[in-house]
Amino acid sequence: RFETAEEFLLALQRGASLVREVATGWSLDAEFTDENIMALIEQYPGVQQELHTLYHKAILGNRVKN
Repeated sequence: RFETAEEFLLALQRGASLVREVATGWSLDAEFTDENIMALIEQYPGVQQELHTLYHKAILGNRVKN
């Protein structure tokens, strides 16, 4: 999927940025930092998409109720 390590790192950085847009923190021992978010995304590749899916469902659900 990625041709270079730089492309992979850039994708992780973008993922961390997107997660920060919808999350304010977490209840883990590790600090809520870009580096730790990138480690989470790297270890669990589907987590980024799942967070955004849940976020959008919550936003759309709030719009339907209003």
